[in-house]
Amino acid sequence: MKHRKGLFFIRIISIVIGLIIVCVVPFKKDIDVSLNGVEFQIHSSEYKSATINIEGQYCKYLLRPNVFEGKIQVEGYDFTFSDYYYVNTSFINGYGHLNYTGVINGSIYGKFLGLIYTEDFEKILICIYDKKINNSSERDDNYTKFICAPATSIEEAKNIYISIVEERSWSKNN
Repeated sequence: MKHRKGLFFIRIISIVIGLIIVCVVPFKKDIDVSLNGVEFQIHSSEYKSATINIEGQYCKYLLRPNVFEGKIQVEGYDFTFSDYYYVNTSFINGYGHLNYTGVINGSIYGKFLGLIYTEDFEKILICIYDKKINNSSERDDNYTKFICAPATSIEEAKNIYISIVEERSWSKNN
């Protein structure tokens, strides 16, 4: 009888330790992808191609925000290609802030590109922050340009935009 109680106690402790490990230890995934995308504005038919290069490590956690650390280079935004800047982004519900930080000559610098929405780095929506209109009373109005990948046409890009926005229930005006 004592032997069974001891085995039961050991099993319970093993299960608790296993659950703690699963909840705290991340599932790490190396990301090295280059996606062809399209940059556009919602109420315009004009667009241009934009390549997105992503290289880094994505850590998925069970009970806390996922984290990406590495480089996200976006064609047309030269500072994203600088060796001085890197991205360390927490993802909550599939989106994160594209804050580029780095140390240059002993000083810390940072630049903000916008928001990124992705679950797996295979389909991406980047909302470019327009600092020219950052005094707007509507927060979403600061994001007027979008880059969607993979896409080769404005129709494909807008379909990605719509699918991600509908998944996130994010847009109120678009």
